[in-house]
Amino acid sequence: MVEQVLAKRCIVLMMIMFFLVLFMGHVSNANTVICLNNCQKQCMNETKDAPHDVCKNACKKLCNDLQFSQEQYLVPQTGYRSIPCRMVNWGCP
Repeated sequence: MVEQVLAKRCIVLMMIMFFLVLFMGHVSNANTVICLNNCQKQCMNETKDAPHDVCKNACKKLCNDLQFSQEQYLVPQTGYRSIPCRMVNWGCP
């Protein structure tokens, strides 16, 4: 009985996670499409003589940079040892 309830909960949670992943992918793609559309319109208005391909490539690069510019990475320190490792010196790298 308990196993059936846990199995049903697990299935429901997996379905929720699946739809969340789909939704997040859709939102990310929608933001990129909106950025590209607005950028291309502005580019074409600013530069009357520029071909469509020039604006398209410039906007792809700009929107890509804007989308991923806020990513940050944590780099572990080399040679750093925590306080317990310094005190005991057992089981630490």
